[in-house]
Amino acid sequence: MRDIWWADLLRAVTGTGARSDTELAAVARLLGFGPVRREETPGTSDIVLPEVQPAAEESALDPAGRLVTPLGRDVATRDGPPVAVLEPITAEPIEATLRPGPVLPPPSSGANRSPLPHQSLLAPRSAPAIVQFLVSREVADGPPDVTAAVGLIAAGRPLSAVPCEPRPTLRFGAQVLIDLGEGMRPFRRDQSDIRDAVLALLGEGAADVLNFADAPLRGAGPGRRSTWNDYAPPESGRPVLLLTDFGIGGDPASVRRAEQGEWLAFFDLLRRHRCGSVALVPYPPARWPAALRARCAMLAWDRKVTVSHARAAVR
Repeated sequence: MRDIWWADLLRAVTGTGARSDTELAAVARLLGFGPVRREETPGTSDIVLPEVQPAAEESALDPAGRLVTPLGRDVATRDGPPVAVLEPITAEPIEATLRPGPVLPPPSSGANRSPLPHQSLLAPRSAPAIVQFLVSREVADGPPDVTAAVGLIAAGRPLSAVPCEPRPTLRFGAQVLIDLGEGMRPFRRDQSDIRDAVLALLGEGAADVLNFADAPLRGAGPGRRSTWNDYAPPESGRPVLLLTDFGIGGDPASVRRAEQGEWLAFFDLLRRHRCGSVALVPYPPARWPAALRARCAMLAWDRKVTVSHARAAVR
């Protein structure tokens, strides 16, 4: 028996003269075509696709009106009883393949948590030596400089005084300027560490510790901001140590942010008083203002810094 196609349906409709929907549906059913329910998609609501019935050897209706499949299972027709639902014979428990681990204790409340230990920006082993180098000043009062003396004699110049090798000294003391601006807020404890190290090294009589905010020329003093006065440079020859970020950190739109012109005026004041300056900056050199690097020696405030880095920065 050959398959029945749409062309066969068209020949049957033409031959029987069917015109109404009922007659067309009757002819289609006789040839094995029937409507199929499917979800409508946009633009296809008027299309009805036929459903091809299975061959006689695959399924058939029994006298009770039920459709019998080749596997012997009964499937209810549209007018028959509902399809039977299979029920499980047994319920097997689901066994966990992971072994339960130990139960963690509940987290403690925030009030009982101990703060994390403070780690200074400078390595503890090298910090004292770095601070000592930064607040010292080199003077030519070391051992005789034989090389320099021979050079003068060979050049035929009079040797009025024996040249001496330079060596660092702390006898001039130092002035420490601590920036309390908004940008340096994350480094308050590090500033306190450097201040304490300088006081322990020089003593309160030789260490002049002053606070300022954003720029020293706006006012400075040892206590609270309400007690600050106009900045006064130290005596000639005393080195100045700055703990500042030169306006790198903080809010870029802050109205209190220091301008480079204020810092340039400050360094000009130190130069007129013959005071050298060096700054500990808690940011990498790539962010340092180029105009200020030419006026002040700068050292990256970082744990990788050593005395050799400090010596190279000051020179």
